[in-house]
Amino acid sequence: MTNARMERSFLPSSSREILTIPNREVEEIFREDLKEWFSHRLAGSQRTELYQAFWQADAEHFAGLLSDSLPAGIGLHVLSEPFCHCLLTAIFHATQIQAVSYPDTGEGSSHILVWHLDKAAVIAVKSTDSEEELSALLDKGMQQIVDNQYDARFRANPEIRTIHHWSVAFCRKSCLARARLSLER
Repeated sequence: MTNARMERSFLPSSSREILTIPNREVEEIFREDLKEWFSHRLAGSQRTELYQAFWQADAEHFAGLLSDSLPAGIGLHVLSEPFCHCLLTAIFHATQIQAVSYPDTGEGSSHILVWHLDKAAVIAVKSTDSEEELSALLDKGMQQIVDNQYDARFRANPEIRTIHHWSVAFCRKSCLARARLSLER
């Protein structure tokens, strides 16, 4: 590959590698395809509404908009936890908002770190085939954020003024979400 390169991205104040893309062409295709897909699924005003609901911790509205954006052409079995995790991460990667994905680093510990300017959020991602389990999964996600201190990096950063904890649980082609303000300086 004549245009091959290794692009490495790191978390602020960390040497931990978070993404490796083999070349500019793959990076550009990924970025453009992702933006195109989201621009078709969510009109500009809907994207703005989705991000406003996210940063205002309006979980009900965010979950409704997110449910509406789920891909219509895929089978129900595809909405596994890893797929939902990737989908949610991709929504943030399609914008200028910074997002870092930590998929399944252990049993039930999938989470996403999101930050923009002086705001940050930690998102626990869950999925189930049973609507009756959704509320319990939201509780479990919130507890995992606290127990595993997923927000420690944000708490240590004095530039971060607001931190939200989010738990998002998917069931088939819908989702529920819960948000809690964790820190406001």
